[in-house]
Amino acid sequence: MSNVECNVVRDLMPLCIDDVASEDSCNYVHGHIAECEECARIYEEMGLELTRSNEEKERMAMEQAAKRMRSRRIRRSVLGIMMAVLLVVAAVAAWHAVENRLYSMTEATQLDKYSAFVLQTQDGKGFVVVKSNEERLTSVGFANHFRWPGMNGYDKHAFEIEIRESLVPQYPEGDEANRQLLGRTVFYGTIAEDGWHDPSFRGQEENVVWDEIAIVSGDERIVIYRHGDTVPFCSPEMEEYAQYYTGFRPSNLSYPEWRVQLVEMLLRTPEWQ
Repeated sequence: MSNVECNVVRDLMPLCIDDVASEDSCNYVHGHIAECEECARIYEEMGLELTRSNEEKERMAMEQAAKRMRSRRIRRSVLGIMMAVLLVVAAVAAWHAVENRLYSMTEATQLDKYSAFVLQTQDGKGFVVVKSNEERLTSVGFANHFRWPGMNGYDKHAFEIEIRESLVPQYPEGDEANRQLLGRTVFYGTIAEDGWHDPSFRGQEENVVWDEIAIVSGDERIVIYRHGDTVPFCSPEMEEYAQYYTGFRPSNLSYPEWRVQLVEMLLRTPEWQ
């Protein structure tokens, strides 16, 4: 066999192995390698090498396809998790909004469910005590109102404490601190010869002195102090509680710790029993 013929056949071998050569070319190659041992050996080795190469290419293609599928699955999973988190966050935010709205919904209550009275300390400081006569787990709102002479025909300066109860329970069973403190509050002032001085009031007039203090709810109104009334003295425990309740929380106590300490003081105060 001539070198030229062998070289031509060897150039055609890859095409024949890949089944892309014409039928005449394949017949020519097969006829040649039937008579040429060297070209037959090369053809066999080339076939094995091309087969291995094609298998490797197929394996790599499959691996790449699998990676793309895994990547898509991961992206879908991450997207699904993100969507689920966003839905949970949105649901929690929506619930808190509804919850806060429900807690803020209040209604007038019957004043006979509450006790309210004025006390004074040995140095003349006074405070209004309001407490619930019932075991309630709903929140209680206390709002201040003020009446002026000439307002709707009124002839006195009056300090009014409005009591409203929430429609939805705010504190769960077992929250002992909140249960004990619920429905109990204190308003500070000073009892003087000319009436009740309210240090927290910032009204349009200077040195406002209340002639009257009342609790109100809906159309009900009960006066608990009039200028000139004899005001009883409080117990030392009540004075300690009122100062602690209306003062600033100590910096070394967390809010829950402060409330627990406040409840401990409440439980040993006669006026709260």
